[in-house]
Amino acid sequence: MANVKRKMRCIVCPEGCSLLVEYDKNTGRPIMIEGHKCKRGIKFAEDEIKNPLRTLTTTVRISSKKAARLAVRSSIPVGRDKMLQIIKHVRQIEIKAPVNMGDIIIHDVLGTGADIISCSSIKE
Repeated sequence: MANVKRKMRCIVCPEGCSLLVEYDKNTGRPIMIEGHKCKRGIKFAEDEIKNPLRTLTTTVRISSKKAARLAVRSSIPVGRDKMLQIIKHVRQIEIKAPVNMGDIIIHDVLGTGADIISCSSIKE
């Protein structure tokens, strides 16, 4: 059994607890979690070890008089292991104005279940 210790900062609430997690490297099962001040810290640590998720934020090219790039984000958090693939895919896209905040730019990007959506509106 190969155990690994890892320090991390909980990002679930403003408290920002410093966590120390010991887990089985082979199974990804936590053995010990220290430093949490609430139950949400335990769940965060477990999820971070098994399947870390993040909301992707990036830009796409836009054909517009007002801007060259449009800020976009993922509609739901995606696996950290997929981030670079998604960014490479998104960087190949060019859209045309007008675009409204919340418009879906790419539906179900790379089969992740996440849509890439506009973070702002550009009218022309």
